[in-house]
Amino acid sequence: MVVFPEMMLTGYPVEDLALRASFVEASIAALHRTAAELARAGHGDIAVVTGYLDRRTGVRPRVGLPAGAPLDAAAVLHGGEVVVTSAKHHLPNYGVFDEYRYFVPGHVVPVFRIGCVSGEPVDVAVAICEDLWQDGGPVAVARQAGASVLVVPNASPYEQAKSEARLALCQRRAAEAGHNRQQDRPDRVDMHDRVERDPPQHAPQVVAEAVRDERVRRLVDRQRE
Repeated sequence: MVVFPEMMLTGYPVEDLALRASFVEASIAALHRTAAELARAGHGDIAVVTGYLDRRTGVRPRVGLPAGAPLDAAAVLHGGEVVVTSAKHHLPNYGVFDEYRYFVPGHVVPVFRIGCVSGEPVDVAVAICEDLWQDGGPVAVARQAGASVLVVPNASPYEQAKSEARLALCQRRAAEAGHNRQQDRPDRVDMHDRVERDPPQHAPQVVAEAVRDERVRRLVDRQRE
């Protein structure tokens, strides 16, 4: 598995470019093109997590909602395809951040399964940057889903003497997420929409499961009203 930073394909922050439909479309097109190019280069069997700019469809425009409902998103690429996508749940709006202006929040935590050299499959959950700083939310959901690894792409601006605080945060969140692999695991949906309890372990396989963060989902539902 290879993990690239938050909004890797566009750079971060993009500020008002997030509100330009053509720029969002270019980001989405670049994501699919990157997945195909990785496969052509012989890297299709590697699970790649990368950040990009996306949009939420089906949201009615209203006052206070960013135009086009942009998403600070992450995607899992595998086998030449975009297997699953998600978006940052918690949008910082303090200090140098003004993300309420540019994005709408995500509400799904993706979990995907990859094979290891040992043959034991590992379930990986994805959160984005600020999601790690807020109590509950994606970290708690990752534990409920039984994920063994939580990857958190970020593009935090430089801040002097903050490395220690970030390390302590990661250690605390790792303890909270724990190692809660369930005895009776739920069915998971793979990239071909098959449901299976015991995916093959002889080759890397990406398995995606949509796990809702109900607290954030309620916020998103209010935005749609």
